[in-house]
Amino acid sequence: MENQNTEWKQSWRDEYLEWICGFANAQGGVLEIGRNDNGVVIGLTDSRKLLETLPNKIRTTMGIIADVNLLTEDGKEYIAVKVAARINRLFIRRTSAGQVRQDMGFCTRAAFESRGVYK
Repeated sequence: MENQNTEWKQSWRDEYLEWICGFANAQGGVLEIGRNDNGVVIGLTDSRKLLETLPNKIRTTMGIIADVNLLTEDGKEYIAVKVAARINRLFIRRTSAGQVRQDMGFCTRAAFESRGVYK
């Protein structure tokens, strides 16, 4: 069940880096990619590539290491990104066309959504 600490997404979008940042700035949480809004695993076509690129995106944009795992349910692969709560506020570097920019924003997690506050 989706809640303050769990979010399901059918596929990956770079904007979900804000969810990861928001989890880190709140109580921590898990982003599961490859599940629909009902929590059913629908699978990912690019799971192996995402497993390889996602940890680097998280490290590059936030400077943290997240626990990124490839899991299988009913023969379908999905990815779980587990993020621990941070003591110090975490900021995210916004990306544009794959480039890391220097404008940074603080992300929070409230009422099942992540919000960014940018300079």
